Amino acid sequence: MSPNFSRTKYISGILLVSLNIPVFTSENVMPVKEQNYTCKGLVDLTKAINGIFKNCEQAEMTINGKVVCDLTGCIPPMINRTLIKGCHIIKYRCFSNGSEEHITIIALLEGAKLTTMSGPYVQGESVRITCIAPKYYNAHSLRLIKDGKDTERTWITTQLTKHGVEFSIANITVEDSGNYTCAYQAETGKRTFNSSKSNVVAINIVVTENQNETGSTGLSTGAIVAIIFGTIFLVIIIIILVRWSEFRRFTTLWLNKFLPISSHQTR
Repeated sequence: MSPNFSRTKYISGILLVSLNIPVFTSENVMPVKEQNYTCKGLVDLTKAINGIFKNCEQAEMTINGKVVCDLTGCIPPMINRTLIKGCHIIKYRCFSNGSEEHITIIALLEGAKLTTMSGPYVQGESVRITCIAPKYYNAHSLRLIKDGKDTERTWITTQLTKHGVEFSIANITVEDSGNYTCAYQAETGKRTFNSSKSNVVAINIVVTENQNETGSTGLSTGAIVAIIFGTIFLVIIIIILVRWSEFRRFTTLWLNKFLPISSHQTR
C-alpha cells in the first residue's frame, strides 16, 4: 500500500474491512461487462473511475495487470486525487448490495481518417481508398471494413503521407456499395491496442443506361458487337473445315466450266 499509510492505520483498516466484508456467493456474481474508451494522448480517466467507485462498497482494481486498489484501500490512498491518463486495460470488481460485478475497460486508440476519390462511382471503374492513422502511432495491421465486416483487402503504402495506406477496389460493381471505415493496431506502453473505427465513407455504385441494356455482364455495346461478329466468323471457318472436300470439288467444277471461256475471250 501507499507509504502515506501508518502501520497502525493500515492494520486497523484491514480489520475494519474484514469485519464489514459481505458474503458474495457465485449466485451473486454478475456477468463480466466490457467497456471501451478512446484514448487520445493524455485523456484523463479519473472522473469516469470515480463515478464507478461511488456505487461500490468495496472495490478491487488493476491497471495493466498491476493492483492499484483492493479491499484495504488504493495506491495512492485517495483514488480521486490520482490522475489516470493514457491507454490502459483496467479491470475492477465492484461489491455493492450483496452483488459482485466485474467490469473490464479496454482502451481503443484514436481512429484513423478515411478518404477516397470524389464520386460518382461508376460500375466497372476502380476506386482508391486511403486510410491515414494518427502520426504519433506506429500503425500496423490496417483493415478496410465495409458495413461492419472486414473486407480482408490488401493495402499498399502511399506517397501522400507517411502514416497512410491505400486500398484499391478494381472493376467495382453494385455489390461494392456500402459504408466503409478502417481500423489499425499500434503499440503504446509496451502493449498492443486496437483502434476505434475511422470516419464513415459511403460509396454508392452508379450503373449507366448502357450497362442496364447489356445486363449484369458489365460489357459495353461495342464489346458485345465484336463478340457477335467474332462468333459468326468462327462458325464460318468451322463449316469450311468440316465441308472442305465438298468445297474443293465445287471449286474445281466451277473453274473447269468458266476458266476456258475466260481464256478464249482473253486471246
